[in-house]
Amino acid sequence: MKAENQKDRFQVAVDYLSEYSGVKIALVFDKEGLVVAQNSPSAIDGEPIAAIGLEFLKVNNEYAKQLVGPGCEAISLKTDKDWIVLADSGEFYLFVLAERRVDDLLSVRVQRSVEMITNYVDKKYPELNSSNKPNTPVAKKVEATHV
Repeated sequence: MKAENQKDRFQVAVDYLSEYSGVKIALVFDKEGLVVAQNSPSAIDGEPIAAIGLEFLKVNNEYAKQLVGPGCEAISLKTDKDWIVLADSGEFYLFVLAERRVDDLLSVRVQRSVEMITNYVDKKYPELNSSNKPNTPVAKKVEATHV
């Protein structure tokens, strides 16, 4: 068994989000929809969420491209009951489902988790992100928020 300091960093990122009150599920999945880390205090299955998340990102990236430019970095959707966040960390996606009542500090935790994932991937798999990094300010992604 791995020591705590050697714990999978993907799992650390989702655990960090899941410990926040009101979070129903946090998961990290790859570009193929494979869940690589999940923490679900309410026992929600992450596999269907990852598949739907990929389609949701694909459709919204097409709309964002037409409206403002090259894709979304994060999508936040608030319904009457829930708050859904899908964030792109480069090679992996982060999905968070929380209760609507959760305050905006969740956004800070999401950003911190994306940074954890990105830093981990950069260190462990440097060849993956070296070709995907934008080298001009024009290539910077935009955030789309749907309410």
